[in-house]
Amino acid sequence: MQTVKDLSVEELRAVIGEVVEEKLREILSDPDAGLTLRPEIRERLRRDLQEPQEEGQNIPAAELARRRGLDWYLSVSHFPKLLRKPSRSSGIE
Repeated sequence: MQTVKDLSVEELRAVIGEVVEEKLREILSDPDAGLTLRPEIRERLRRDLQEPQEEGQNIPAAELARRRGLDWYLSVSHFPKLLRKPSRSSGIE
């Protein structure tokens, strides 16, 4: 069995590249691929697609979740870095 110390730089890069690709496929793959929708979900999606929408109409995500019978737990505490005002020293205006 070959060890990392025995690999050339090119071989090590290839191994790292393969591992990164494998992990990305794992993370980005659809875990529901190949599954079938329950009839009630299929009907709800069909109704949603047929529901007329005005051009430019925006519905807050929490309201949309409420309409669809979903729980909405998103709060400011989930994204503190995104909502924090940039400091003057960061150079971001």
